[in-house]
Amino acid sequence: MPPPLPHPPRPCPSGATSAATAGATCSRSRRAGRWPYARARALAASGPACRRPAGRRRRSSSRSAICPGDKCNDLLVRNSSGALTRYDGSCGKAFSPSGPKLALGTGWNIYNTLTSPGDLTGDARADLLARTSAGELYLYADGGAGKLKARVKIGTGRQIYNSVAGVGDITGDGGADVVARDTAGVLWRYNGTGTGTLSARVKIGSGWQTYKALS
Repeated sequence: MPPPLPHPPRPCPSGATSAATAGATCSRSRRAGRWPYARARALAASGPACRRPAGRRRRSSSRSAICPGDKCNDLLVRNSSGALTRYDGSCGKAFSPSGPKLALGTGWNIYNTLTSPGDLTGDARADLLARTSAGELYLYADGGAGKLKARVKIGTGRQIYNSVAGVGDITGDGGADVVARDTAGVLWRYNGTGTGTLSARVKIGSGWQTYKALS
């Protein structure tokens, strides 16, 4: 049986019932009923600073988020109609549906996967990957001030995978990486290059069909 991925589950935002990691699905709380997302995509959770200290190279992590510059990780959620919203993080505190937020656009339901692997472009800001049902992979780089740049296509043929997840730096080179599982349960790793692209895939395991999802 393959080993688990290196990032443990993190709690969903206040009012959600299931644990979530970057790219995992949170379900709406029946008790609280306050989060307006029946299937919200939790792309990051509250954590340490997104920017690296001056003169130091920060390792990317799937805990990174799209930051408005306050050095606290944020949360991206997509509702069933395809609207994407950024909830501002407050370091060490739980997210709240009534807290500060910014609408980032609509039409995001064209993607069947959204995941934030960390910094893919080398600017010490976390970026977003989106995959269409046709297998096209797009990079949305963090544009600063908590917004995203226009998408750039960085891959095709990803429809062969039933799960794609950003996992942060699992190679120890300081760059964010992505893993993908095909229908036979084979696990592949795509190393981040630090220039907004991914390197050729490398097989890193098999038997991963025993798991429902990667995150």
